[in-house]
Order: sequence, then structure tokens, then C-alpha cells
Amino acid sequence: LTLQELIAASSTAEVKAWLSANDLDAGEVPGVFDLLDAGNDGLLSFDEFVTGVARLRGGAKQVDVASMMYETKRILTGISEINRILSQTSEQEGPRKLAAPLPSQPPPTH
Repeated sequence: LTLQELIAASSTAEVKAWLSANDLDAGEVPGVFDLLDAGNDGLLSFDEFVTGVARLRGGAKQVDVASMMYETKRILTGISEINRILSQTSEQEGPRKLAAPLPSQPPPTH
């Protein structure tokens, strides 16, 4: 199941009713898809979708918690990538000397 297929299906009365019964709105489908697509491959099996929606049941609060967890994971992945790049850069360039001491450091004594 791709996001486009799910969006198309969510326009039908039957799927809208099922989503509503699970405290979701058709407008939330793209966000829910992203939350459930753990592999980030743009595909969900029907079972993954149904089981995932069941886990999100409980109204907006549960969806909000899941969204926050997803965003936190995405941010942490980005931070890890930045850290990796900075580590590689500092290994290639070697240590740097500061032009001036940091304000929290006392001035060097000679």
C-alpha cells in the first residue's frame, strides 16, 4: 500500500467511516502513513496499516504522542548525521586553536 493508494482509498465512504470509527480523519492519512512507515520505504502492508491504526486509537492525544516520537526520531537521525560529518571533518583538519579564549575561560598566563 503506497501513500497515494491510501489517500485514494480514504476518499471512499467505507474507508472514511472506518477511519472515523478509529478516531481518525481522512486528512490525517498522510501523517498516519508516515508514522506507520517504519522502514521509510513508502510502503505499508494492509496488516501493518490496520494494526498501526489500532495502536493509534484513543483520539488525538495518542496520535500526537506518536507524531512527537516520530519527529524526535527524525531529528535524532539528523543530529547523528551532523555529528558524523563534523567528526570526519575534525579528523581530516586536525585540532584547531581558538583565536580568542572563550568567555568562560580565564585568559592565558605567560
